Formats: sequence, structure tokens, C-alpha cells
Amino acid sequence: MQFADANFQRDGFAFIPNLLTHEYQNKLKSLVPEILKNAAQLEQKGEYLMFLQDDIPVLDKLFRAKSLLAKIKSATGLTGEIIKPLSIRIWNRCPGDCGTSWHQDARFTPSDSLAAFSLWVPLQDINSLNGPLMFIPGSHRQCLLKQPQLSNCSPTGVEGKNTIVASPMKYGDATVHDSWIVHGSAGNCSNTPRKALIINWLFRPLELNKVPVLYGHLHPKEVNYVRAHNAKTLQKRIQITGIGLSPTEWLEAIKA
Repeated sequence: MQFADANFQRDGFAFIPNLLTHEYQNKLKSLVPEILKNAAQLEQKGEYLMFLQDDIPVLDKLFRAKSLLAKIKSATGLTGEIIKPLSIRIWNRCPGDCGTSWHQDARFTPSDSLAAFSLWVPLQDINSLNGPLMFIPGSHRQCLLKQPQLSNCSPTGVEGKNTIVASPMKYGDATVHDSWIVHGSAGNCSNTPRKALIINWLFRPLELNKVPVLYGHLHPKEVNYVRAHNAKTLQKRIQITGIGLSPTEWLEAIKA
């Protein structure tokens, strides 16, 4: 299977060519300095989740544009559904940085009923050298018990290890992936930084587990540490009036 042929429902990820028009590309490019500034401040506070849409309303408005939402819903098969942005953050991979380990996003969110997906938007062209994403097709129907795992070799504990590299991509292209897809990224072997926005979306209300940690020797301390931290952050988030991520506010939005 080729990268461009991926199907979200079948494979757990999909390619969205030309998600951003030239107008939106220019708008997003103009926001990058502010995005980096706000992200650096949040990283200093030790935040895993970032809500850059709060600090940069123009960024929030850009990704709520009807034309973008239509393309995202079409790629995910969620046409007709309500989708809401949960978080927006940036990953900045400097030259020489190693890749992101194999993992599943949902494993770090303490919710058994999580209905979410991620939109990955590179802020420059992506090639085989500057840290492209890598996916294991169909792995969203499995659980990678041992994670994270280094991405310089195939992950252990999942069936089907046919790795699909999300490259090449132009600035303006994007990928979407299921919250359970096993994915990682290659290292940045280029001589320039590789920046990408990650927008996490919900298509059902966010309901958190009462106990965030996973018990048993198969669940690493690293995973439970992040789950516990995210539980506190997300619990505060869904209690903010007007955010609209809690079950009550979500139902009110549907009625409206």
C-alpha cells in the first residue's frame, strides 16, 4: 500500500492533500513566531497538552473554517458529525533530533470512551530526511502494550508491521490518524528544523476515568505518569464554561 492510498476507517490514518489553500498557508506561516513563543512558555511549565487555540484566537478560527472542516470530515468519514478541537500544540524537531517513539495517542488519555483523532499539519515540506511520520496500517484495532518503543526498528507486540512513511508531503498537506493507530516518526537528518502542528479533535464528549492509571506490569510508569498529568489538565479543561467538551455542553451544542 502506498501512503496516498491510505483509508482512515480501514488503515487508521489518511492523507489530505492540499488541506490548506495558499491563503491559509500564508496566514498560518505568519502565526508561527507567536506559536513558537507560546509553546516555549508552556513547555517551561512542563505541560504535555497545549491549548494554543486559547492564546491565539486567529489560529483557532483558521482551523474551524468550514472549508477545512469539510475536508477533514470527508477524510475521516465523519461527515455530518460534530467535531471539536481539544488541543493544539507544536512539535519542533531540530536537526539531529531522534524520532518519536512508537506509541498510541489514546494510551496517554485516561478515558475508556475516547472518540478522537489527530490532524498533523507540517509547517514546511516533508521528505524522507526531515522526520516524517510513520504508521502501522490497521494497528488502531490493537493495543501496543509495550510503549513507547524506539522508532528505529519495527515495534514488537502488534500484528502487521508494514510501515508506511508519510512522505513526501508539501506545505499545505496534512494527515489524519485515529487515536489508537500505532505511529511514530523518523529522526530529523536534515540541516533545518522540522515543525508541525498537531490538532487533536473530539467527535464525542470527553469523559475521563475516575482512576487515570493502568494497573499491571505491562503498563510502564512513563505511560501512567503522563496519564495522571493529563487527567488533571483535562479535568480542569472540561469544567471551563463555554469550552463545550463536557457531555452536558456537547448535548446543548447538538440541540442548537
